[in-house]
Amino acid sequence: MLVLSASLVSTLLTPIPPARATGGLASVSSVQLDAQSASQTDTAVVGTLTTAATFRVGAVVSGGANPSPSQALSTDTLFKFCVFITTTVPPGCSTTAIVWAAGAIVIRDVNNDGVYQTGEPVVAGSAPPTATAGFRADPNIKFIDSSGNGAYDFGETVVYATGGVTAWPTTGSLPFIGPSVFGWQFGINYDPSVLVPQADPTSTSGYPDGAGSTILLGGGLALCPIYGGAAAGGCNWNGAGTQGLIAIAQRPTEIIVGFTYLAPHGPALINTNTLLANIAFEIISRPTSGTTTLSLNVPDLKLVDINAVPIPLYVAGSISTDIVTITNNPPTASFAATQLPPGDASCTPITGLPCSNIAFRFDGSASAASGTATIANPTGYFWDFGDGTQDSSSAAANLCPTPTGFAYLTCNQGPIAIHDFDATVGGAGPGTYDVTLRVVDNAGATGSARDTNGATIINAQPSHMVLSVIVAAPANPTTTSVSCAPSSVAFAASTTCTATVTDTSATPTLPSRTVAFTSSGTGTLTGSPCTLTGTVASATCSATFSPTGTIARTDTITATYSGDTGHATSSGTFSLTVTTGVHSTTTTVSCTPSTVAINQATSCTAMVSDTSTTGATAPTGTVNLTPSGSCTLSGTGSSATCSASITPTAAGSLSVTATYVPGTDTTHSASSGTTTVTVTTRSTTTSVACNPSTVVIGEATSCTATVTDTASGTSSTPTATATFTPGGTCTLATEETPLIVQVPVQ
Repeated sequence: MLVLSASLVSTLLTPIPPARATGGLASVSSVQLDAQSASQTDTAVVGTLTTAATFRVGAVVSGGANPSPSQALSTDTLFKFCVFITTTVPPGCSTTAIVWAAGAIVIRDVNNDGVYQTGEPVVAGSAPPTATAGFRADPNIKFIDSSGNGAYDFGETVVYATGGVTAWPTTGSLPFIGPSVFGWQFGINYDPSVLVPQADPTSTSGYPDGAGSTILLGGGLALCPIYGGAAAGGCNWNGAGTQGLIAIAQRPTEIIVGFTYLAPHGPALINTNTLLANIAFEIISRPTSGTTTLSLNVPDLKLVDINAVPIPLYVAGSISTDIVTITNNPPTASFAATQLPPGDASCTPITGLPCSNIAFRFDGSASAASGTATIANPTGYFWDFGDGTQDSSSAAANLCPTPTGFAYLTCNQGPIAIHDFDATVGGAGPGTYDVTLRVVDNAGATGSARDTNGATIINAQPSHMVLSVIVAAPANPTTTSVSCAPSSVAFAASTTCTATVTDTSATPTLPSRTVAFTSSGTGTLTGSPCTLTGTVASATCSATFSPTGTIARTDTITATYSGDTGHATSSGTFSLTVTTGVHSTTTTVSCTPSTVAINQATSCTAMVSDTSTTGATAPTGTVNLTPSGSCTLSGTGSSATCSASITPTAAGSLSVTATYVPGTDTTHSASSGTTTVTVTTRSTTTSVACNPSTVVIGEATSCTATVTDTASGTSSTPTATATFTPGGTCTLATEETPLIVQVPVQ
């Protein structure tokens, strides 16, 4: 039986256990592409094809040139055989047989010692273990010198010339020894923007929506004889009783097919044109030129012996490139899905019951054919709902049969199909499904909806479309309302906006998850998105908005509810008035120290505060202090401060006023504040000295008074008079420092 295998290119051809017989090639042969290879036995080799639909291209091996009558058979004394037809390797290969028999290993004993050495050519059978002895010559083992160089070249046909025959008989034939054709592979290059190898979902997946098999093996019972094999079938690779392994490998621009016989099948002699296999291609677009090229990839072309060693005399034939003329583009599938409300009557003709809460309507009426082609209604539409059910025109109308492992619903719905995922028959329940529509035009152009494993194909084929559908019960409807307080806000101030989400269904539940806020105007949103909290059917959450700008406006605040597993999304808006109003301020001033002497400085600090109830910010600008001085504000929060020094010049009570000048700060109003500083006279000390300090009665002495300014700040010169007791007064005068006065005393 044939086995599909996703093998790599390097493993397409596999060595197989030794068979009980050997075969061979008729002569040097070639492999050619056949652009019209539509069947398993087609051997016509054509290089061009005009099509608007899926088509097949095959590889045909040419083996029609058998050895010519009377063609000389050449002798090589190094040909030696050893009987080895069991699966157990004997210690040696000695045997009582003195002539070659079918199933015997044949080597070319290069050193002529009767022992197999690694590297010596194996003409027939599998390579024995190194140092296997017992090989002997049989002069009837001869070869056809196809190259004409007078020596055996590996791959040339080897036969057993019974009775000492020296030329190919004019009638009949001779037993072939080698080379043995046990397997082959070929690769076809294509333009992936124009063509794609057709998928084959018909053999193992259980989904009958395929457009046909990708690979059809060729050959036939009568085309290729088997020499001495236990299994019949010739080169009918896919024939009944054929033991073989097929493998497919695909690269972005190439597909490779390989086949290997499995024991006990014997090898084939290809002596006529024989189809190896053909590959189905689907058109995905029509190139600008209207043509595209497929070519045989020569490095991947191999025919092999029992050891999977390529036979060298097979080459690419004269037709190794096929030109395909594409007359029109394939049809394009397009559809949309709409969930139906519970109880909708649309499902009744399909399932026999009204729609459940997870029923859908699929509308493919936008699908279109190209050019003059058309899509038949309903037979041109193939629906696959992704849950193991289909609506297919391949079945009879009305209720479709239910094959094992696969359920049809009502068939032939055409471009619009109804499917209830909770139906009694075929419904798979909630989930995510890849729903597929495949369309076929009246020229047969189409695509395959599934691959060899039954998975949906998501690629460039326009004739089918895949849509991932989330099947779930419809969510409860909701409404979202928004309010902002205050409803009018100035620049740099803020407002709090609250969203309320309400379940409006007949059986409400509490909405959850989040609400996101946006504004049509510039500004900062804090706390968005916010998480809903609440009870019963309504939930709320809030965010803060602070507008920015210079021109008054109205901002639209939008709250969008994200929805949850049981609630639909919704949104609401609020019109927020944004003004350019300024914030009121207060200014206070304090001086330290609060009591100073004349000419003693005091440090006066002004504090300007934003008195807004919300959105207060630190004022900026300048403060002027009276009687003198100014400073620049700095600060954070809602207040800012600055300081300046004031020096009184007269004693008494000094009034100090701080006036806030906003300047470029357009968000704050001016204000002022006053404090009082007590100013005192400056303190002094007086000292007296008399010279001479000792006198007798009646003798005079000169006494000097010194008055000194001892207060802080800038000192000043004391003036006025000093009175001495006993006797006299004097007027203070400056004599350097300190101030002194001299008064004579009797």
